[in-house]
Amino acid sequence: MSFFKNKTKVLILILTIVLAAIMAFSTLPFKNAGVISNAFGAIITPLQKGVGTIVDATEGFFKYFIDMKNLERKNTDLKEEISALNASLRDMTDLQSENEQLRSLLELKQRNSDKKYIASEVSSRNFNNWYCILTLDKGTDDGAALNDVVLTNDGVVGYIYEIGTSWSKVVGIIDSTSSAAAIAKRTGDKSVVEGDINLMQNGQCKMPYIPKESGILTGDEIYTSGDGGVYPEGLYIGTVEEIVNSDDGMSKEAIIKTGASPYDVKCVFILKK
Repeated sequence: MSFFKNKTKVLILILTIVLAAIMAFSTLPFKNAGVISNAFGAIITPLQKGVGTIVDATEGFFKYFIDMKNLERKNTDLKEEISALNASLRDMTDLQSENEQLRSLLELKQRNSDKKYIASEVSSRNFNNWYCILTLDKGTDDGAALNDVVLTNDGVVGYIYEIGTSWSKVVGIIDSTSSAAAIAKRTGDKSVVEGDINLMQNGQCKMPYIPKESGILTGDEIYTSGDGGVYPEGLYIGTVEEIVNSDDGMSKEAIIKTGASPYDVKCVFILKK
């Protein structure tokens, strides 16, 4: 095996010397190309072309490789830049949403200057198929108390059912255990608004026991009636989205979309009694 390797090395060395001699000889200043010069030219020209082709191909390969690495690096940089821009956009969207809610709360406070409010933020949420619970960052040290109503400019959120010195828990008005005395503003029909397991995931609740002869329609606004319980009179709950007959056919039931969505709200007011 080493014999063939040595022969190959010797052959390459000989060819290299011959090519060098041919190239040197071809540069001598002959006036006219003779037989030897023509022979050298005939031999060296294809070799030069072949070497040039190999060099060009090699340069092209490495240029392509370098370009691909540069493109890959640029692609990575662009992805990182896009990711950073998306994060900034999300932050700006959150800030815009929070500013809009704060502005809305300010409008509510200005419209009801005779009432005392405590501004608060939602610190956590606990939602499942049965419960709709919000935790606020205000408690008894801030003046909040059990059964205080929580709302936004868009309507009722719920009421405080558990409280600490620096926190309070709110049961949402769409919670399956929640109920509030209510009235349809246009028709004057009174009933209760109740949470429902099948509706709360859509931010809805229901108003059952509406007389069958009632003229209540979709689009009618529902408010708290103040008839006992926790909620005072005149707080907006939501809008009727659908009217259905009760199971016994003796009354109607309104499906209500709440104005304030507990799933989205971030800033709220605690209404002091």
